[in-house]
Amino acid sequence: MVTRTITCVATPTAPQAEALRETMVAFNGACNYVSAVAWKERTFDKRRLQRLVYYPIRAEFGLPAQLAIRAIAKVADTYRVSKATLATFHPMGAATYDSRILSLKNLSTVSLTTLQGRIKVGLNVGGYQTNRLAGAVLGETDLLWNPEKRRFSFAFSVKQETLPPSEPTEFLGVDLGIKNIAVDSDGNRYAGGKLRRYRKKSRRLRGRLQKLGTRGSRRLIAKRPWTRRPCARRFPGCSVLSRHPTRRRCSRASRGRRLCSVIMPRDDGVRHSPAAQSRDLARIRHARTLKSCA
Repeated sequence: MVTRTITCVATPTAPQAEALRETMVAFNGACNYVSAVAWKERTFDKRRLQRLVYYPIRAEFGLPAQLAIRAIAKVADTYRVSKATLATFHPMGAATYDSRILSLKNLSTVSLTTLQGRIKVGLNVGGYQTNRLAGAVLGETDLLWNPEKRRFSFAFSVKQETLPPSEPTEFLGVDLGIKNIAVDSDGNRYAGGKLRRYRKKSRRLRGRLQKLGTRGSRRLIAKRPWTRRPCARRFPGCSVLSRHPTRRRCSRASRGRRLCSVIMPRDDGVRHSPAAQSRDLARIRHARTLKSCA
């Protein structure tokens, strides 16, 4: 069994959003209460904490029975990691649910328990989430609040069967370069002009932002997804990342012809002309700058 986390954005109505917000505040308030008692009594075991705080948190915060149990479990899990300091929880921190108080309805609606009773909240589900949630065993689920985008989301922990590994029968060879970023053994060429133009544009833009030196420019450097763009990064032994579009195109070509393996040869520096060396130095400076800005 493989455990994966699938995140889906919630689309609640205004009353439902208020109920979710109220539940999260009460849940994390109960967590802070349980944490204070655990720290004072030096008791971090879940069952012992449950004997101490179960009825007080239900009476003070109005949590349903299973939500109170989940709050105690969250505190116990936190102290299992470290008991050096008192654990505190943000009012809009994650609220933990299990299969008893949350369930999926037709993969587009989630039914969950709140302080105002059971409600059904719509989900913004795409093809990726649908394929992985269909037929999966639902485990623990976290109700999350994103303050930047001001929206709720659910992080589902699902268990799926592990697929058996497939044995390759034929192979697809790929030769890597600079002008043509890759050429496979079928004669297909994957041009790298767009990639080079994007690299040049990124270096020029980042240089202007770094030259400004203001807080706003540093914020833009940190916010701009430099490393998540389709930019091939050179590494010894593997010249194309698995997430790069060229690698995906080669993989699709191999699957279409029932080819199961893609050979990515080492690129230990084929072109050592001065111009190529200057481009390589620019790429190295590009990568170092990204690391320093992270």
